[in-house]
Amino acid sequence: MAQDSGRETITQLYTELQKYAQNTEWEKALKAASKLVHETKGEKAAFQCKIVCLVKLSKFEEVLDYIQKNSTHQSSVLFEKAYSEYRLNKTEDALNTLRSSDEPNAREKELLAQVLYRLEQYKESYGLYKELIRECADDYEEERMTNLTAVGAMVRYAGLGDVEDIDFEGETFELRYNQATSLVFKGDLKKANQLLDAAEKMGTQSLEDDELTAEEIDAELTSIRCQKGYVLQRFGRNEEAMKMYNHVLKSKPSDVAVVAAASNNVVTINKDQNVFESKKRMKAATSEASILKLTSAQKKTISFNQALLSYYAGQKESSRQMLKTHKETYGQSEETLILEAALLVKEKQAKKAVDLVKEYCDANETTGVAIKMLLVQLMLMAGNVNSACGVLRSLGDMTYRLGVVGAIVTLYMSMEDKEAAGDFLMEAVTWYQKNRPGSPEMNMLMRECAEFHMKHGQPQKAAKVLEEFRRHDRSNVRLLAQLVTAYSQFDPDKALKLSAELPSLEELSRDVNVDELDSGFMTFASKQGKKLASKDSGSPLSKASAAAPALLEKKKKKKKKKKNLPKNYDPKVQPDPERWLPLRERSYYRGRRKRKTGKDVGKGTQGAATGPSDLEQSKAPAASPGSGGSGSAPQSPHPGSQGAAAAAAKKPTAAQQQQKKKKKKGGKW
Repeated sequence: MAQDSGRETITQLYTELQKYAQNTEWEKALKAASKLVHETKGEKAAFQCKIVCLVKLSKFEEVLDYIQKNSTHQSSVLFEKAYSEYRLNKTEDALNTLRSSDEPNAREKELLAQVLYRLEQYKESYGLYKELIRECADDYEEERMTNLTAVGAMVRYAGLGDVEDIDFEGETFELRYNQATSLVFKGDLKKANQLLDAAEKMGTQSLEDDELTAEEIDAELTSIRCQKGYVLQRFGRNEEAMKMYNHVLKSKPSDVAVVAAASNNVVTINKDQNVFESKKRMKAATSEASILKLTSAQKKTISFNQALLSYYAGQKESSRQMLKTHKETYGQSEETLILEAALLVKEKQAKKAVDLVKEYCDANETTGVAIKMLLVQLMLMAGNVNSACGVLRSLGDMTYRLGVVGAIVTLYMSMEDKEAAGDFLMEAVTWYQKNRPGSPEMNMLMRECAEFHMKHGQPQKAAKVLEEFRRHDRSNVRLLAQLVTAYSQFDPDKALKLSAELPSLEELSRDVNVDELDSGFMTFASKQGKKLASKDSGSPLSKASAAAPALLEKKKKKKKKKKNLPKNYDPKVQPDPERWLPLRERSYYRGRRKRKTGKDVGKGTQGAATGPSDLEQSKAPAASPGSGGSGSAPQSPHPGSQGAAAAAAKKPTAAQQQQKKKKKKGGKW
């Protein structure tokens, strides 16, 4: 009876467990599973049920602990164990767990493909997904195709080879997004942009049908919009890309990898501008949560950009420390070398920068052109022009590109080494004759080489180049004329002989329209003539001749500018002929008169009055005759005279009169 009741209890628990699982009540299901394990004393089925309940509740640490304590049935839950390790970012452990399976089933293969993708073993992951698509026929075919396109895109990104473009007629926006990403890494940006637009439109429609809010739709489509911003940035449309990134970041996406990518790309657009904002974005890109989701290539890029941002912010020591950490993690590269050299140049240590880059070039035979150009620039900054020319001449076939040829010749001429410049031009001509005969670049270079030698007094070398040039273009009259000019300086007989091949003046002027030339000259000489010629009819010559008198007439009618004359100007008086000379240099200048001031002015006590001097009294005016002699009455004083001053002094002021009145009334002040 006890056994029958125990069996009934187990059956009842299994029934409850099934009911809870169907209703997704996993907490209750876990309790039922735990009772089952206890009742069945660790039965395999009960053990598996409890593991599944723990996985559904995302209690991955408990899953691993429980499996470790009950290792008897471990082989039956390999998938659950590997999945828990994968979710806890123990990706290597998950890989080892899945590899331990002798005969992996479909779901274990699918998880293995995802683990390999996380470990960046894209080639093997791509092969597994293709195998699963061939073998499986279920409702998850569309999801597998989506994952396959994502892995294929990363195969291209990592440079592991090309993959075929998958043309699957799916209706999910995730599939379209992955196809667009694959095209981005292939370099087909135009088509990728079209697919991203289609994915965004499809995603918006699909999510609206699922009755999601506008904010939720924005959050779901952030990865598509971030990729769209990247494509716009690659097109050089930085303003549009910046708006797209800011829109993505404002929507606060749940995917931290999207946040990191958008933040990093904002920093790359800002460069040395908006450093404060860039620091804020870089902090978001380098958070712990973001680092776990990024690929190693993305981590490497963000790490370098962090050091570069510190350089732009003027934090040299911080930039150097970040660069050191970056090199320890990812090794030396050309971009780290450039930043290291830039830091030395900023500290005015150009020679050290030259030694650093030179050492790198010597250690790496396959050094890129960018690093060699950097070395040239540093050498020029350090004043080693000759060494810079040597580096430019060691670029192989790149040395003979027209831009590089021009740079080398300019550098030689800056050192006044005409011979070296001429020899290198001849060397470049020889290379083009051997490797690219008859090319437009060769013709241009030969013409420039000949002109260089003629300009610097080497007509023999110029003639040699022109003779070689003439073999490819016998009908070029200008070339023949240049050749005659060159020979005339050292071989007149040869010049005379070649001049016989020049066409006559009649042949040269056969197609020349004199009237057109004349009218063209007249039109160019005067804009007014051009306007008049356009109004009149007839031949160009008659237009020009008709315009001439009108032009003269217009010149006569031109108003003269009104002269500014002095205010006191008198046309009857002859102006001073010495008016243009400085005042001191004029014949009638006698110097400034000295200021005559009284000797007693300012002397004596303050307020003391000084009487008139004897000289002033002797100059006093005499009485007029017939006025009665000395007894005549004085005349009224003139303003400013001494008499007026005395009269004014004797007359009391209104204030003084008022004071006297007050004193009389009160007797006191």
